[in-house]
Amino acid sequence: MEETSVKLNPEGSVLIAMYGATIGKVGILTFAATTNQACCACSNLIGVDNRYLFYYLISHKEEFIRHAGGGAQPNISKEIIVNTPIPVPPIKEQSRIVCEIEKWLWVFNSIDECKRSLRVDVDSCKAKILDLAIHGKLVEQDLSEEPAIELLKCINPDYKPSDNLHYEGIPNNWAECTLSDVCSEFIVPQRDKPKKFDGNIPWCRIEDIEGKYLNGSLSNRLVTQETIKEMNMRICPVGTVICSCSASIGTQAIVTRACCTNQTFIGLVCDSRLMYNEYLYYFLASQKEKFLKIGTGTTIKYISKEKFEEYHITLPPKAEQERIVATIELIFKALSEIQASIES
Repeated sequence: MEETSVKLNPEGSVLIAMYGATIGKVGILTFAATTNQACCACSNLIGVDNRYLFYYLISHKEEFIRHAGGGAQPNISKEIIVNTPIPVPPIKEQSRIVCEIEKWLWVFNSIDECKRSLRVDVDSCKAKILDLAIHGKLVEQDLSEEPAIELLKCINPDYKPSDNLHYEGIPNNWAECTLSDVCSEFIVPQRDKPKKFDGNIPWCRIEDIEGKYLNGSLSNRLVTQETIKEMNMRICPVGTVICSCSASIGTQAIVTRACCTNQTFIGLVCDSRLMYNEYLYYFLASQKEKFLKIGTGTTIKYISKEKFEEYHITLPPKAEQERIVATIELIFKALSEIQASIES
């Protein structure tokens, strides 16, 4: 220390950052320490409570940023900090001001913590609602409705229930089957990206999903029928439920405009005689954690078409599927209003 110009700043010194993205960041030393040239230390204060100075400097952060000079590495000089005027109340009033600031900061931090906790609770509630829905515990069953197993057998006389059941305790008029039993088509996109976008058919990515729906390409990536034919691309018809099978596994949406997608998705086309596509959407939403577990690969997980075809699903009678979806959406609307009030 004696052989250098480095200064030992005493405990209680108020530090303020002078360089780059951290300009105006403030802290109080809880032990004696040196700093590099990126910090200015305010120490040996006369008539000023270091906590009062700390909060005063925080209140001037935007002003320090505005006065920063330099190009790629903006900075404020020691002179700007030294010459910053500061109102100095009596020392006891400074202490009262600090106590009042910290009281309200505690209140605001408590509110923020409650908001974070409530967000987690809302997400947990949604997950629980979906779990109840796919196990037949969200709405009452109507025993006059044709059991799902009979509908499956009527449409596919060769249908045979699986011996390897995955869901226990589902209602007697429900069935457990695979997605291949209730989907008429599985659409796997080409891996290659189109080289030109000069048509009228959307080519969509995960960024284009708007909540529950895929309404088209937000970046206006549109391909022609010729490009689709040349690249042997597949079109997802309106009503297709797309589900991410690689990046962001488990993200799903309902297609509202015929489109093509990149290789992130697989498209599931419901057999409308058996399943309501909105029920499939919410079923897939309930399976995200399981999808993450069955994905294979090292850097990017991937779920194959075959795994989707073999994936087990609970199937209520068709009319009950619609009641389940209506109930989910009623509850989710209320939860979304709670979330909106948290953010306002």
